[in-house]
Amino acid sequence: MADIAAGKKAQKDLEDIEALKRFKPFNEYYQRRLYEEVVKLSEKVLHNDSLDDSQRHDARIEYKTVKRIWDMLDEEESACRRIIDSETQSE
Repeated sequence: MADIAAGKKAQKDLEDIEALKRFKPFNEYYQRRLYEEVVKLSEKVLHNDSLDDSQRHDARIEYKTVKRIWDMLDEEESACRRIIDSETQSE
């Protein structure tokens, strides 16, 4: 029973993710700005020699958080597809 609910949730999430990816303002603004922030923070962590250890640690945490959000759509899409595929194969 839980597998059926997980499959339905995965299907709905996949539909929502696909709709987001097709939504032009989301891609042109939000995804672009998020990517720019990832690049900015990576530059800060890798190339800002004026940061002390504590500041560099904080910048790494901020980078990892923003990068996780940036990667979330693709990771969630892949996870949903795996759930749906496994459900289809078990039928």
